[in-house]
Amino acid sequence: MPVEVNLHGYINEDYIMNNIMYISLLMCVCLDATAQPSIVSTGSPPGAASSSAFRASPDGQYVVGDSFVGGDIVPFVWSRDDGLVTIEVPTTGYNYTGGTISHDGRFVTGTYSLDGGLGSAGYVWSQETGVIQLGSLPGGNMSTGVGFVGNTSDFAIGSSTVGYTTTGQNLFRPVKWTFDGGLEELPIPTASDAKYSSYASYILNDGRIFISANSGKWLWSEDAGFEHLPGASEGMRMISANGDFMAGEASNHPVSGFAAPAYWTRNEGVVHLPILEPDDFGQLYGMNDDGSVIVGKLKSKEVIWINQGRPILIEDYATSIGVDMTGWNILGIWDISEDGSTIVGQARFQGRVEGFVLTIPAPPSVIPLAALGLWASRRRRSPGPV
Repeated sequence: MPVEVNLHGYINEDYIMNNIMYISLLMCVCLDATAQPSIVSTGSPPGAASSSAFRASPDGQYVVGDSFVGGDIVPFVWSRDDGLVTIEVPTTGYNYTGGTISHDGRFVTGTYSLDGGLGSAGYVWSQETGVIQLGSLPGGNMSTGVGFVGNTSDFAIGSSTVGYTTTGQNLFRPVKWTFDGGLEELPIPTASDAKYSSYASYILNDGRIFISANSGKWLWSEDAGFEHLPGASEGMRMISANGDFMAGEASNHPVSGFAAPAYWTRNEGVVHLPILEPDDFGQLYGMNDDGSVIVGKLKSKEVIWINQGRPILIEDYATSIGVDMTGWNILGIWDISEDGSTIVGQARFQGRVEGFVLTIPAPPSVIPLAALGLWASRRRRSPGPV
């Protein structure tokens, strides 16, 4: 008997009995011949007390993370071929944290704290260039963050302060950075957004930039200008490579009443994702390029959603696809690669707390053919905008 999901996306009590059938079907997953399911540690730089993996490159071949060495934060890059490489940081500034990573794994972004507690700034790093400090736009507190970095011919985007709001908070503007032009302010969607902060966080496949503003969510390009994405709530932070799917959080889940994971499409608007318990709340940390695989947290439980179906505990899912999880305790999931093949985060293993890289079957092979009928019954979604 298939698992029933009520109209609010909450799993009914027969979920427990049917979970056994479901997990056994998942064990029939058609595996990607080039990437067998596995879990490995990123390790840590010499002398590090711990580490964590924060972001995966689109193909999962590279990972950027942070480690704690002598009370300071030290970023690193990990790759399947070369293992862990520590990012050598300048003597100016401290607490250099990892951020995003380019499609080809060559460029890493992040932030660092300015000496004297004067704010924070963004940087771009590669083995060829070392750390390039991005600075900040004129005005306001020195603060710049980078949300996305492209390959050599592309650019980094993010946000930087230009002043202060009426309440004394930093006033951010979307920015782009290039090797030739440096830091440049991007336009804001509407005149009403001038009093509020706006942020650029992603570049779509066609070059449009995803911008969040007080007036809503927008796509922008120099040629086409702004396109408003109607009905997207403030919590929609992640967007698909084609701009048709967003994910994040939305308030007032119809069962729990709390802020909880949700997604957005052009046809449906904002829809809450299914939860495990009626009092669940949580947030999302990553999704693949079309939103068919999403990772996040429900209360203290690390979970994965596939095709917006019911969440699965990540350790249960890993075991079901053949990964030996003996001795592993996943503490946090922070990202999934755009191709859906690689999940990264932090775990405890053999007495160490370090970053982990979990390789899973990339969509569409994640759904066994024998389970399609059962899977479809689990794709019932909660009702329209909330």
